[in-house]
Amino acid sequence: MKKLKISLAVMAGLCILFLLFGLYQVRYNGTYGRFDGSLRYLKYDEANDRFIFFGFLDYQLDGIDGPIVKRLGADSLEMAYVVGEASEKYTVVKSVLPLRDSLQFTVKVDNTDKDKFTVTLRGTPESRPVVYGPQPKLLALSDMEGNFNALYGLLTANGVMTEDYRWNFGNGHVVCNGDFVDRGRNVLACLWLLYELQGQAEQAGGKLHFINGNHEHWNLTAYPKSAHSRLIAFAQAATGIEQPVPAFAELMNDENILVAWLKKQPVMLQIGNKLFVHAGISPEFAKAGWDIEKVNQVFWNSIDGGVENAETELLYDDKLGPLWSRTMVRPYGGKEKLSDAEYASILKTYGVNHLIIGHSIVEEVSTDYNGSLFRIDVQHAEEKFSAQTQGLLFEEGKAFRVNALGERVVLSRVVG
Repeated sequence: MKKLKISLAVMAGLCILFLLFGLYQVRYNGTYGRFDGSLRYLKYDEANDRFIFFGFLDYQLDGIDGPIVKRLGADSLEMAYVVGEASEKYTVVKSVLPLRDSLQFTVKVDNTDKDKFTVTLRGTPESRPVVYGPQPKLLALSDMEGNFNALYGLLTANGVMTEDYRWNFGNGHVVCNGDFVDRGRNVLACLWLLYELQGQAEQAGGKLHFINGNHEHWNLTAYPKSAHSRLIAFAQAATGIEQPVPAFAELMNDENILVAWLKKQPVMLQIGNKLFVHAGISPEFAKAGWDIEKVNQVFWNSIDGGVENAETELLYDDKLGPLWSRTMVRPYGGKEKLSDAEYASILKTYGVNHLIIGHSIVEEVSTDYNGSLFRIDVQHAEEKFSAQTQGLLFEEGKAFRVNALGERVVLSRVVG
């Protein structure tokens, strides 16, 4: 009997540990356990502030969204929007348009301000340079995850764009350091805004760089584990495919203009003596000896050409790869936080003085390793203008923590 009581106590303890771990996972990434497209073993219901166990998901169109723009052969496009009002049923409407230079369309945002802006389509996307010289003005932001309000607030408050969505940063550079998709309601609006600003920046002599993170990689490989339910509902309605995963895969195919654009963006970028990467660099990854061009070429070959080999295994390793590694911030994957010597060795490998990373949430944009590492993933606010929404600005030889109120705090001095 005593052994039975002990066994029951152990089992109860294990169950409690499982639930605690599950709650942590849900609060961190919205899901726990296997995702097969229709069932999540544990889900957090944001609207009602509750957890749902073993709940089947019912995907619903719950607001305006889009467009999804796809190429139909060589001379036409299909454009799909979610339209409707809160008082009626939302539906997907499609139209076919002739493909022509500088085709323009409107993006309407599902927020209280009912934002809308115009996008001008560009030609077939091509990969861009991944190494640039020092720049006099550079803003970095990360992990917006479909939060249009925060993105709008940070960009306008820091002079990157005007209130009517025009590039206002001159010849400055902006780096979007990964994870702008998943979780949030307005993923498509965020991507279209960055797509549009990238084109405007080029015309003004500036640059907007987009770095793919682990969530972009999930989306580009049709894995909707953290996709907002409304985007999956959009995929089902637009494709006519009932099963969520196949519907999402069809939505994210190569004819999708945004998908084609994302596939040509890098996973690592150097500007002056600063190296930008979404998550971080592990010693194991650095020891592979790849330069920045090689890192990006492995990504482009795999994401666009379907190449799978030992190189792609390392690139996408969920503990060691640059889309996932967290050991520059904390212990992760059985590895301790990097020592000063390990970190310095990585800087030497890539020939830079500073690293800028997102992926691992910190309380505020801050530095580590004697001011050479900048950590920029914070919990951005839901409203447009808030001190909680933060980015990193390099200007006049200094690094500043900036926010969506236009405030700035000096973090350190930098060169190059």
